[in-house]
Amino acid sequence: MLTTIREDLTFGISIALSGADVVGFTYGHRLPTDHRWWENFTTPVPSDVTQEWDGRTFALIDIGVSERWRGRGVGRRLVDSLLGPRQESRAVLSVQPDATQAHAFYAASGWQLIGRKGPIPGVVPPFWDIYCLDLATD
Repeated sequence: MLTTIREDLTFGISIALSGADVVGFTYGHRLPTDHRWWENFTTPVPSDVTQEWDGRTFALIDIGVSERWRGRGVGRRLVDSLLGPRQESRAVLSVQPDATQAHAFYAASGWQLIGRKGPIPGVVPPFWDIYCLDLATD
């Protein structure tokens, strides 16, 4: 069973349950226009990607699926449940460079690698890979 909470229209969370047990979750929020998401890339990112306006981008902040539930489509259903009703035209997320399973999951789900961000002072790890997914529907 998936539950999606939508009281604050700029925030979203989806939770996967098996009976009373939480087996997965994902959440995120709309990026404000003055965020610094597109700064400090190791190689320049095209201006059509970095250009931001109110309501353009939703940031998927975290996703987790209990180990015994992985490989059953729970993660994909969670992300679909979270992003499906979003009004933004795209979603972004960051992944640690050495998180190979996460990279494979996002690539298989249609996310496009934009580039590597960093180093980010005071953040561990100092580098992050940034992915983007088009949410626009015709």
